[in-house]
Amino acid sequence: MGTIATFCRRAPLPPLALVSAVSCALAGCAGVPTPYAGPQRATFLGANAQFVFLAGPRERDLQLDAMVRAGVTFVRDDAPWELVEPSPPIAGHHQYSWSVLDGVVEALAQRRLRWLPIADYSTTWASISPGYTFAPPARIDDYAAFAAALAARYGPDGAFWREHPSLAAVPVTQIELWNEPNATTFWQPSTNPAAYARLFAVASVAIRAANPAVTAVVGGLAPAGDTAFVRAMIDALPVVRGLIDAVGLHPYATDARGVQSIVAAMRHALNADGLSGASIFVTEVGWPVRGASAANVVSDATRAMDLALALRLAALSGCGVSAFAPYTWTTPQRDPGNSEDWYGLYGPDARPSRTAIALTDAATRLNLASRPPEGTTGPC
Repeated sequence: MGTIATFCRRAPLPPLALVSAVSCALAGCAGVPTPYAGPQRATFLGANAQFVFLAGPRERDLQLDAMVRAGVTFVRDDAPWELVEPSPPIAGHHQYSWSVLDGVVEALAQRRLRWLPIADYSTTWASISPGYTFAPPARIDDYAAFAAALAARYGPDGAFWREHPSLAAVPVTQIELWNEPNATTFWQPSTNPAAYARLFAVASVAIRAANPAVTAVVGGLAPAGDTAFVRAMIDALPVVRGLIDAVGLHPYATDARGVQSIVAAMRHALNADGLSGASIFVTEVGWPVRGASAANVVSDATRAMDLALALRLAALSGCGVSAFAPYTWTTPQRDPGNSEDWYGLYGPDARPSRTAIALTDAATRLNLASRPPEGTTGPC
């Protein structure tokens, strides 16, 4: 396999052809053409910011400024459907409230940071399990409309940028559709690759119709059953193959070499499934440094070594990794027995851990903020 820059790319079909193809596929037509959502490349080094925007403005700004100093160029964070559309459409008209997300995008744009939104999850009124958001929507069209509205507002030349002409535009170019749809934690009552394939197909087409410069990313997959999940998506809905431009992956493993093995396995599986042109976005990976679970807790020194190595291996693997965002930028560090409180690379006061320093050093040596690395040393 060649370097990331030499992966083959196909010309996109116009939105109407995509809509027709997916509609026909869902209706069971024969001979459906294979559309393709054109390539978009995220700048390589990113950060997960799940806890950053839960803090007050001062703490938030400290963390975002630290991201800039560390060379981060994109920020992965939730775009909760429930937050934006808490009530069902009225007479078929969706009513969206953008104020909270506008604040997120403004804070990022002030620092030239690009947002990678996760369009998640369901809403209490739309879920197949009313009141429960970690279940798929009863009507895919409602979710697709929300994803399309995100693209229309925050994508290139979107409504948000027109409303804020004084801001340097750093538009959304990808939207991740759901998070870990292959894990029952986030897709209740049980995972269903066929159902997710339908959701991904309809939403990705809706996104392109709303803003052709924005593409969809398969929601970051948990490592257990990740390759089988993508294959099952394609088996259930073959037209989805042409819509997948990037696959999110969460290669949690015991060490950096384990991370590399998961990434390589995904690359080989995607190639075998006819997706040699699809990028891999590592949108979560990491280890906690405290917590009751001894299975994945490591020292900060060990984490520093493994995460820096995992970054280097991903960048130079030849596996088509186009984005790398560790989990997570900061966590509360409150409960010594709760490992979820100890994944953060930066403390609540924005002080870097040894891991953060090592990661920044590795990214600087690879010059990841400005260009893809040249050459490969990996298994793909």
